[in-house]
Amino acid sequence: MGKETTKKDLNVIIIVILTLILLTSSFFILKNKNSGTAPFNFDKEDSTSEKNSSSDINNADTNENSIIENLIETIKEVVTPSCSEKQITYSMINFNKTIVCNQNQSNVCIDKTISCSIKIKNGEFGIDGFFEVKLTFIEGINKENAFNSTTSRFFLKSGQSKILADSINIQSTEQDGLANKEINCFYNTIEVPKKEVC
Repeated sequence: MGKETTKKDLNVIIIVILTLILLTSSFFILKNKNSGTAPFNFDKEDSTSEKNSSSDINNADTNENSIIENLIETIKEVVTPSCSEKQITYSMINFNKTIVCNQNQSNVCIDKTISCSIKIKNGEFGIDGFFEVKLTFIEGINKENAFNSTTSRFFLKSGQSKILADSINIQSTEQDGLANKEINCFYNTIEVPKKEVC
């Protein structure tokens, strides 16, 4: 509905601008005819007058050309919309994290498995494309404490979704070892399909 209205508005603007061009051209043509040169006369005065008249006509032509060029530039600006590329609509939902301590030694976990998963969906109607998602394992909650990562690149059709899942096994021997610490997963998109928005 909005696109049809925009097209109609654009057509009206183009018709108005073209009408202005025609009216301006007609005005200058009529002006030049009305201020036309007198019959040829070889008197000195008439010759000077003829030169002045010719100069006026040239100035009028220059002004007319300038006005027409400005109108053409205006038409180009109106007709050519400014467009930009934006990421399509997508979602990342149903995040899951499972931690299993495979081996304890004096209440210290020395062998741990962390599994993480997330569902990513292409929410854009009519646009397919490649997604790239990075999964980073971090110690605690600070992203600067990343110690491992994996990247997945895949193709999703319009409305299609995919579950990304990965796991890591950590082994350490002491209480301050990585296997005995809190481990989290962090997902972020590296590549998302784009669409042109005008």
